[in-house]
Amino acid sequence: MGWSYRELAAIIKIDGKRNKKFRRSGHAYEAKNNEGRRMFVGYSSTGASTTNMAIQEALEAGLQDKNLGCQHIIVLTGSKKKIPHWIEQALLTDLQFLRQQERTFCFIAVPKPILNDVVDIASLATKMPIHHCRVQPTIL
Repeated sequence: MGWSYRELAAIIKIDGKRNKKFRRSGHAYEAKNNEGRRMFVGYSSTGASTTNMAIQEALEAGLQDKNLGCQHIIVLTGSKKKIPHWIEQALLTDLQFLRQQERTFCFIAVPKPILNDVVDIASLATKMPIHHCRVQPTIL
């Protein structure tokens, strides 16, 4: 990666869950700083089954306020998809814009047990239509 633990600004965990009974997908994300304090959390439900929109929402939520100072970010996801979906083009455009602002992102596919807390939130989001994002006021 080329940067140390102290330079790390945030670790974002993203994952989703599909509920066949309700024909709905839930996606959740959570960001913590290098001290382990939660910076922001968000979740939403949709009829689509892709976590790409959750990734985009997480990146947008983390960058709404430049006071967070996120320069180096690790994104942990359970998605191991090799072939990009057409929806990812908007995400790639956002990432290109962020790279121009000298921000570094590292996407890592990790096992589900690491993402358990995010998967639990995503499974709750599959039960009803919902969209929520909250930035911790103590971070601002």
